[in-house]
Amino acid sequence: MAGSREEIDARLGNKAERERIKEYPGYVRRFVRIPGPEEMMVVLTRDPSLVGKTVAELTPRGHDPLDTLLDILRSEGDDIHRPQILIRMYPEDELASFYEHSHCAVGSDATALSLNGPLGDEVFYGAFTWASWFLRRIVRERQTLSLPEAIRRVTSLPAERIGLDDRGVLKPGARADLAMFDFERVSESGTLEAPNQLAKGTAHVIVNGVVALRGGVVTDGRAGTVFTSA
Repeated sequence: MAGSREEIDARLGNKAERERIKEYPGYVRRFVRIPGPEEMMVVLTRDPSLVGKTVAELTPRGHDPLDTLLDILRSEGDDIHRPQILIRMYPEDELASFYEHSHCAVGSDATALSLNGPLGDEVFYGAFTWASWFLRRIVRERQTLSLPEAIRRVTSLPAERIGLDDRGVLKPGARADLAMFDFERVSESGTLEAPNQLAKGTAHVIVNGVVALRGGVVTDGRAGTVFTSA
């Protein structure tokens, strides 16, 4: 939202302006209606009493769930972009059916974060959990994919799709990006209350030939690179 903190607060507090926000351009209301407010859980906000509750639980009977979301935004003060909502869009069985397709590359839009440093105070639900959840639940427990195929889906397949021929594979001349893990122990540690926790079961990680994780402990190695369009 554009404007100063005072201007944003005034708009969110104005009934007519709220209705305009809720109807423009229309996707906001559809965003709530398609999954339903009962499938939208608050995972990050200034008020810790809201965390872990769904928008449906926080919305009084007869009230618009979108007003609940706007109230949460308004209560954030100067940090209006901080609140995060977890939306359960796809049932697990539906996800598993996607994974069965041989062309389905597996990834996440979760932000890459750190346990400390400049990003140590930032949180993003899924940043530390999505890959370990995929290996634990979809591969080990449900056995939707074999382990070699699952590894291909998160490494060489997405790299190939975006034209990175020196990543996602083990071959002479390729980038030395390696993760060594115990498949029987891989699982997520992050929770709603504390999402930034290293997953279990990974022993060592090498990035561009530099050890980034040794014995389950993060090192000072920082060999990652940022991709930019040519």
